[in-house]
Amino acid sequence: MRKIVLLSVCLTGSILYGQSLTPTVVASAGDYFSNSSTSLSWTLGEVVTDSYFGTNNQLTQGFQQPMESYAGIETTEVQGAFTVFPNPSRNVIQISALNTTGQYYLTLTDFTGQIILTESYNANLIHTLSLDQLAAGMYLLQIIDTNGVPVEIFKIQKL
Repeated sequence: MRKIVLLSVCLTGSILYGQSLTPTVVASAGDYFSNSSTSLSWTLGEVVTDSYFGTNNQLTQGFQQPMESYAGIETTEVQGAFTVFPNPSRNVIQISALNTTGQYYLTLTDFTGQIILTESYNANLIHTLSLDQLAAGMYLLQIIDTNGVPVEIFKIQKL
């Protein structure tokens, strides 16, 4: 009986430690170079993950990236000059200017960045924008001045 218990404990221990997963990458190309002060490694065809940068170091978690690019949207000091209602909406939204006049452009994009529509907007009038052709979901409405600078951005929910 002791031998059976001892044998089962040994087998259980080897089963628990019998598998080890080593991080590997299957890629079509890649290489690693280093010298005394720096190193460079690259892999073609990997998935993109986050990297963190310090003053002297960089940490890439798991996978490597050839280049990071972030799109930022800067708005001018005219924020709060427009209202969009009703939001959320099923059919139409209306855009109106509160204390501003002039010519603007409306750009509606989905959250992947694809432009759905672009229209001219006279801030002296209430503008009605039809949502009938859109699928239910979230969209971004940018109000852009004549210099191409986004003045305000609204999250629009289509029901």
